[in-house]
Order: sequence, then C-alpha cells, then structure tokens
Amino acid sequence: MKKLYIALDGGNKLYLDSPDSFRKKKFRLRSVDKNQPQVRISMGVEYDHRDYSLHSVFLKNLSSSQDDFTYLDCSLERQGGKLFLLMKNRGRTVCQDSFSPVPRRILIRNILWVLLVFLLLGGLAGLLLTLDFSRLSGSSAIYNTQHDSTPVPSETKPVKPEMKDDSAPIVAEETKRETIPVESEPARPSEPDTKEKVIITESQALSEEQPVLEEEAEPQVVIEVEIPSPDFSLVDKGDLLLHFSPNNSDLDDESIESLKNVLSFLLEYPSLNVSITGHCAIAGTEAGRREISVQRAKNVETWLKAGGWKPEVPPIVRGEAGDYPLTRDPEDQEINRRVEIELSE
Repeated sequence: MKKLYIALDGGNKLYLDSPDSFRKKKFRLRSVDKNQPQVRISMGVEYDHRDYSLHSVFLKNLSSSQDDFTYLDCSLERQGGKLFLLMKNRGRTVCQDSFSPVPRRILIRNILWVLLVFLLLGGLAGLLLTLDFSRLSGSSAIYNTQHDSTPVPSETKPVKPEMKDDSAPIVAEETKRETIPVESEPARPSEPDTKEKVIITESQALSEEQPVLEEEAEPQVVIEVEIPSPDFSLVDKGDLLLHFSPNNSDLDDESIESLKNVLSFLLEYPSLNVSITGHCAIAGTEAGRREISVQRAKNVETWLKAGGWKPEVPPIVRGEAGDYPLTRDPEDQEINRRVEIELSE
C-alpha cells in the first residue's frame, strides 16, 4: 500500500494518505529544537516498505513562537496531476511549490512497462497478419493450379477416322463454327473454388454487418467533504489544566473528569495539533523535577489514547521541570504541579 508522508529534518514521518486518493490536507509542523531558524522539509511515498523521494525544500530565516519553537502551518492540495504545497511561518509564506505525486523511478518503470506491452502487442499483431496472408496465398496457389489444369479446347476437332471422305468438308465447317465461341468464352474456375469464395464472402459480410460494441467507462465522481473548523469554545479552559499532588504523577478523580471532556472533543477532531506539557514545583533536584514533569505529561497522553484517541498528527509531549513556574511562593507550589494541554488547528 502506498502512503504519502512528510518529514521535518529527517525526523518522524507524518503520514497523510494514499497519493492516489489524496485531495487536501492542512497540518502544522514544529521544529525539533528551540530557536531553530532553518529546517529541511522532505516529501515522499512509502511503497512496499521502501521510501521514494518526491520533493525536498530547505527553509531559512524562520521566526520562533513564544515557546521558542518554530511552527510551520502547511496546506497540501491536489491540483490536477500535481501536489501543491503551501507553508506559512507566523502568517508569512515561506514555501509555495508543486510537484508530481509519482516518484521519478516508478514513473520511468511504468513507461518501460507500457513500451514493453506495446512491443509485445505489435509482435503478436504482425504474427497474426503473417498467418492470414499465408492462408490467402495458399488458397490462391490452389486456385491457380486448378485453373491451369483445366483443359483448353483446341481450335479444331480431329476428324474421326470412320467418317467418309464426302462428309469431311461438312465436319470442317462444323468444327470451325464451334471453335469461334470457344476462343472468346472466358475460362471459368472449377466448382469447388467457387464454393470456397462464396463462404469467405459471407463470413466477411457477417463481420461487417455486426458492429463491435465498446463499453463506455463510467465517469468517476469525486466528492470532497469540507470538515468544519473546530469550535474551541466548547472545551472548558479549566479542563485543559490538571493539577497533581506533591511527588506524584498519578491522575486523581478530578483530573479524570476533566480529561473525559477533552477526550470527547479530540475524538470528534482527530486532526488537531495537541501539546501536552508537564510542570512541577520548584523544590528538589533538577533531575527529579525533569523526571516527574515528563511522567505527568506521558500519563495524560496514555490515558487519552486508552480512551480511543487516535491522533492524525503526533502530539507534542514534554516536561518543562520547574522552568516555567506560575509562582515562586513556597506556600503556593500546588499550582505549579500541573499539566497544560494546548489545542490548535
């Protein structure tokens, strides 16, 4: 099965759809590292567990967002026999290219196959024509043989020996009278050849009178379904912020109730870009803060996928440790022990 994919800086592939049935797709790409002003975008097709490159573009002088990552809003659309790629970085168009959805290697292979089929059909047609002409030439030879073997009457009939001399002049006149129409009368083919020609003519007439009906191919109707834009106001902002107890990454009952509301929204719009970021209090060691913040974010992702969420765009799951605290007051650290979920198109 053929799968169309796009990759950023040789990282994980984002599979879009089969290139034969692909129509239109909007998605967002994020740079691998922070403050990355240049990236390389690769488009390709995976076919029989092998990768075939379609298009590659190198972008530079890109701008980062508030979280220091570079985001590319992409739109890939099929226009005729080509794919049209449009990329924007913070509202600015940075790429606008078109390319063929068929890899050059596969295209050359298909052309060679078509030429080979045409050569085989041409050879077969030549062989059939040769056999047909040989049959006609054989029948013509038989006809000529039979025609040549037809006895031609002589100009004068021999005088029978038992006739008398006084009847000889009369016989000569009769012979002379009979030989004149014989010379002007055209030679006719024998009876078997006439029947054979009649049979061939009737078969040819039958083939000419019966037209060959060709089935007309039914036109293919392509129905494009416009997916409505998600209404983010349906998701309570309080459900996108989960809190945890000290030194704990397990989800409590209140967090699970919030995630149920988020899950129902994600099941309806699986193509959303989702970012799950874990945080922790500013106490403890750097390694410990990093580990527990990452674990909290992964637990949220695991719970959503266990509920049936199958994201079309891989979610961004990371832990920020205590780098972005909401407060530095030691008495209010419970608000720093949190996981933030961000949704966007």
